Order: sequence, then C-alpha cells, then structure tokens
Amino acid sequence: LPVAFYDVYFKHIERININPIAMPKVYSDSKLISPCHYRYYRAKEMEICNGQKTIELKNLSAINSGMLFNTEFFLKKGGYNTNLRIDFCDHDFIERLNGQNIFADILPIDLKQDFSASTNDKGKSLHRYKIYLKDMKEYRKGKNFLLFFLRVDLPHLLKEIYRNRSFEFLKIRLQ
Repeated sequence: LPVAFYDVYFKHIERININPIAMPKVYSDSKLISPCHYRYYRAKEMEICNGQKTIELKNLSAINSGMLFNTEFFLKKGGYNTNLRIDFCDHDFIERLNGQNIFADILPIDLKQDFSASTNDKGKSLHRYKIYLKDMKEYRKGKNFLLFFLRVDLPHLLKEIYRNRSFEFLKIRLQ
C-alpha cells in the first residue's frame, strides 16, 4: 500500500456528502484494471481522466482491493454473496448496483496488484483453479450459459492449460 493510503481514506471518510462507495485506481502491470468497463461478463480497461472524482455504476465493475463502502448501504444492497469465496464476489456485488443511478467516488490514490495468475507453481495453480471453479459455478447462475462459457470459462481454462503446460486443468474442469 502507498504511504499515503490511510490519510487518503480517513480524509475521504471525514468529508460530507460522499457517495456510498469509494474506490482507488488499481493497476496491474501498468494497466488500469479497476474500475473497468464490464459487459457480457468480461472486464475491459477504461480511461479515467486526471482529477475525475466520481463515476456512475453503469456497465462497470471494480475489484475489492481498496474499495470502501458505507456499511449501511452495503448491507441494504445485500452485501457480498456468501457462496462466493474469492472469485467474482466483487463483480457480483457491483453488477447488482449497475444501472441504479449509483455513483462511486474515485479516490486520489493508485494501487498496484499482482494476481495469482502470475505464479509459476503448478500445484498452487491447480488448487486455485478448483476454488475458481466453485465460485464460477455459483456466479454464473441465472446467466447466459453459452455466452458465459465462451467469454469466461473456456478462455480461463485454456489460459491455465497453456500457462502451466498441463491438461490436468481440463481433467478437473470435466469432473
């Protein structure tokens, strides 16, 4: 976390008339990954202008890292799906808020994040993939199965097979 992290968050909380959600800009490999455009179950990088202070939750998502919620608002909106352990819980919650004329504040701080996909340990990747599958099965409920399979499930499976040079991921997926 940047040195100024706590100061930025405390100053934001002390302000009057803030939105119920606040989020930093999160980067991975110098690419803005959160907040992001979110359509048809896929995230796409968006541009945030310097000094932009708010963003409307409309076809957007964000990852949990550094996100700040008003607790009453969070609970009133149903909070996180308790059946999702790690993956998709952030997208699931923000997706439910999209299109409701809800705005989020953009915090004046940047975070950098590495993801589990950057590990070179096949054993850890296999364990992580099993957790991913459980969460994916919960998250895709009520969604277009074919579209979700083509845009989320299959690309992730192929990426894991290629990155780890192992068909064990396919065996796990087919079980």
